[in-house]
Amino acid sequence: MIGAGNNINLMLGSKISRYIVVIALLILAVLWVFTSSITDDSQAGFREREAGYRTVAAVSSVIVLLVFSLLLFMTVKQDRISAARRESEELFARAFINAPIGMALVSPDGRWIRVNEQLCRILGYWELELLALTVQEVTHPDDVDVNAYLRRQMLAGEIENYSVEKRYCHKSGKAILCQLTASLVRDSQGKPVYFVSQIEDITERRQAEDALRLANDFLERKVDERTSELMAMNGELEALNEELQRLTLADGLTGIANRRYFDEYIEKEWRTELRQQKPLSLIMADIDFFKSYNDTYGHQSGDDCLTTVARTISNSIRRSTDMAARYGGEEFAVVLPYTDLDGAMQVAETIRKQVEDLRIENRQTEGGYVTISLGVFSMIPSAQESPVSLISMADKALYQAKHAGRNRVMTGSRDMIQPA
Repeated sequence: MIGAGNNINLMLGSKISRYIVVIALLILAVLWVFTSSITDDSQAGFREREAGYRTVAAVSSVIVLLVFSLLLFMTVKQDRISAARRESEELFARAFINAPIGMALVSPDGRWIRVNEQLCRILGYWELELLALTVQEVTHPDDVDVNAYLRRQMLAGEIENYSVEKRYCHKSGKAILCQLTASLVRDSQGKPVYFVSQIEDITERRQAEDALRLANDFLERKVDERTSELMAMNGELEALNEELQRLTLADGLTGIANRRYFDEYIEKEWRTELRQQKPLSLIMADIDFFKSYNDTYGHQSGDDCLTTVARTISNSIRRSTDMAARYGGEEFAVVLPYTDLDGAMQVAETIRKQVEDLRIENRQTEGGYVTISLGVFSMIPSAQESPVSLISMADKALYQAKHAGRNRVMTGSRDMIQPA
């Protein structure tokens, strides 16, 4: 189309050029005839004006050439503008017709001016059927006013385009969810001519999005349920682990710490006090004449006695860092971190007195009740020694307490407190 327009312009240009040359020659011929017909008498005067006539002829020729050149330029420019407009309109028409989405030109009063095949396919109408209807007639009743405000804004020049989701009515009666994008074309005076509407069917996309959202919601619920179940199971496992830990570290009969926990704890505290160079004390205790008590009152009474004494020893210590344990048989141990010998002796005497005050019958003892003997030792740990040293010295003190008559507290070197 553009090449053809250029050929036409060239043809028009060559014709106008020939016309200009012919007119210039005619002007010169008229001037020549006029000068030839003048008499001899007048020729003298005419020759005087000959130079002026020639100047007029030349100026006239130039003016004619300029006028026709201007006409030629305007003609060529107009032809090029028209060709460009025709090409633009053809491109728009091809894009309009072949668009993969619905396209329509809509009048400002809401009537279809032109529709493409895809829009007819979306709405289920033949082209002539659709053109006979208004936009409102194929709009879902609930969505008639969806874009009314935006249309008014666009007509008022407040916005250039807009995009909204809107439902249309298919010829069969079903609702079609579409994405509407609209812009407004105005004439040279700014008067609205028509809306350009792009209408895309998003029904399947929305259904897929809804299905995906439902699937995500379902999965989230399942994850939350499973998470809650796992948290509950985790809580149960933690409780079981705590119970297992307690059972692992607690004595099965008395409920206080067992020998295994005692060994771990005194080793840990030994390292701590070694690092800080603080005193660590140990009380070793043994129920007096327990074998005779067991033989006299039976094993069940013996177990009850062990449990009662263990609970009394455990209740006699107050600090969270202090620890009472069943060392073995009827023997118990109390670890007292950051405690010197005087403090440990006071704790030991408290234990001895509280056990005696239980008044558990034992005819094998001097006073007729269950009593306890205790050995105490305190030291600041050193790198040359180990917890075995502390245990050994406390155990020797316990032996001295028993050898000295039982029901008493003794340290490794002297009898600190006599029974009341």
